This record gives sequence, C-alpha cells and structure tokens, in this order.
Amino acid sequence: MKNKKLANLLAFKANLFEVFVIAVLVSLGVNILASGFLAYLDLGSTQSLIIGGLLVVIGLLILLRNLQPENSGIYEFNGVICTDRDSGEIISIQNYEVTEELKTAITALCTENKAFQKIWSESPIGLGMYFENGQAVSKRPKSNVILLEAIEYFTLNQLSLHLSSHFNNNSSVSNDELVTIERKNIPQVLLDNRFLDLFSRPMEEREHFIEHGGESKDGKVVYAFGKGGAMFNHFEMVLPKGSSISRDEDSSLVIKTPRFELKIKPSFIGVNANLPRNFEQLYMGRDLMSVSTFHIGLSLTVDFYAKSLFSVQGWGYYWWLDSFLNRIENEFSKNKFLTKISWEQNAAIMLMAENRRKKQERDLNNREKEG
Repeated sequence: MKNKKLANLLAFKANLFEVFVIAVLVSLGVNILASGFLAYLDLGSTQSLIIGGLLVVIGLLILLRNLQPENSGIYEFNGVICTDRDSGEIISIQNYEVTEELKTAITALCTENKAFQKIWSESPIGLGMYFENGQAVSKRPKSNVILLEAIEYFTLNQLSLHLSSHFNNNSSVSNDELVTIERKNIPQVLLDNRFLDLFSRPMEEREHFIEHGGESKDGKVVYAFGKGGAMFNHFEMVLPKGSSISRDEDSSLVIKTPRFELKIKPSFIGVNANLPRNFEQLYMGRDLMSVSTFHIGLSLTVDFYAKSLFSVQGWGYYWWLDSFLNRIENEFSKNKFLTKISWEQNAAIMLMAENRRKKQERDLNNREKEG
C-alpha cells in the first residue's frame, strides 16, 4: 500500500519554492538564448507568441502530471470474515480487529432489534444464488446490506477514535479551528447507517439500558454495554473547521476538509475467500467444514485539492491522515493480520511438533510390537 501521502505532499510543497527559483533563473537564461535564436530565424511577433505559448502549456502539463500522484490516491484493503456454517453467526478471530468489532456490532444490533436478527438468520450472507426453472438466479441477501453498513460503521468509529486521539494529544491545535460532530448534529447521511443510529441513541431511550442508572457521577458515559450485548457508543467526530460529510451517488461516504476529500466505500458481494491451510483448526480451534469464509473490502480514496500546495500554515490539523490509513490497514488487512501473528513461522513450528509427535507414537508402537 502507498503510504505517507500527506508527508509526501508536504515534502513536495517544501521544495516548491526552490524549484520556482531555479525555474526563474533557467527561464531567464533560456529567454536570452531564445531571443537570439528567434532573431536568427527572423520570426514575426505572432509566430513567437504561438511558439512561446505552446512551450508554456507543455511545461504546465508536465508539472500537473508530476503533481497527480501526490494529489490523489486509492487505498484498497482486503480482509475476510468467517461465519458458523450452521448458525450463520460471525466468528470473532482473536487479534484480528475488524472481525472482533464486526462480531460485537452485529450482535448488539440484533440484540436490540429482533427484525435484524430474523434477517441475519433467515437470509445469511453470501452470493444469494439459487436455481429456478433450471436457471441460476441471483438475489442479494438482505443480510449483505447489514454487513456493508457494519463495515462502514467500523471505519467511521475507527476514524472517530483516531481523530479524538490525534487532537487531544496535539497541543499545537486550537479548538477554535475544530468542529465536533455529535448525535445532536449528525448529518442524516450518517444516521442512514443503522448501527450508528442505534448505538449513538441516548441510553435512557433504550429498553436494554433501563437498569443502567442514567448519567455517570464521574462524567459523560461514552461507551457501555447493556443486556444481551446491546451497545451504547457516544459518537463524536472532531474535524478541521469547514469540514462536511455527505454521501456520493455510489453510496460512499465523503468527508470534505479544506485541504482534501476522503471517500469511504465498503464492499461485500458474498464471494468466498481462503485462509491459510490448517488456520481454522490451529488458530481458531474450529473444524474446517464448520466455517464459511468470505472476502470483505474497503476502499479509501484521498483527493488533495490543488490549492493545498499553496497553504503555508495549518497542516497540524491534517497530520492524522497518514496514521489513519496505516491504522485501517493494520486492523482490516488479512495479510497484515497474518504477518502480525507470524502465521507462517508458527504454523511451521506446529507442523514440525505434530510430525514429531506422530513419529514418537510410531516408534512407541514399533517397540511394543517388538517386545
């Protein structure tokens, strides 16, 4: 994955003045040479203007081409999710954050709303392929939509936590230059996400939190669990002043800041995915045939505005971007997870231990037969 996008942009911006000075000096020299060359060719003023204009356009096109990689980037993250083949419930994979969070969120949603529980159990995630009159028919299960919203909520929640941590630990920023989005002023496009809508709803309005006791004496409650795994999560997203959130035509969420635009688009079509050999048995403690594994995806698109290159101050309000991209990769990517737990090395050790055990059993059996 490409990284350090904001750092790369600022490095380019820092060199821009130096490049400009060099360009001026070179252009002066070229202008003197060009004047002599045009005098030698005896070209008219109109012809000189045309040639000069073409050269300027070519130079600008080359500059824009070099700027493009710094101004835009699409980050694709590929992960997996596992379900119990009989019950359809999501299986949490230890230390693989996205599966743990999705398991918690979907359990909480279905606990408070039995209609979603019915959808999840009666219309399990997948391709939704079946045969009718000898023909294959595809009908997307309704639970696929629930999973897509769960992935979107996971991303928003991680962004919310990351932003709060960044600004709380950054003494150089001013609260006057920040805007905080909470439940009371959440845009409708965010409340369309059923996880965010439910989990951010006040506890006093929810049956599963009747016994919670209201406001905490120690301050505002930001996170709590109720009966059966119901969840309350005080939503708060801190963004640079002038930012906005909307939803694109392709259903992706768009977060616009004064410097760049961030698009969030989860993907799930129900196709199966593969885990490494013996992973289910050795790491998850499950039989291979009892687990269904699916591919999940997340696309984050970053588009810097051209005017960002000319902004001198205020970059401290945007340094969170690079670390957020790295955070999502570490928590979502299947390959990153396998690397984190050193799967190949540990699998090799377990395989050798198993082979050694089998050899010892064979040797013991042979000695018993000989004796």
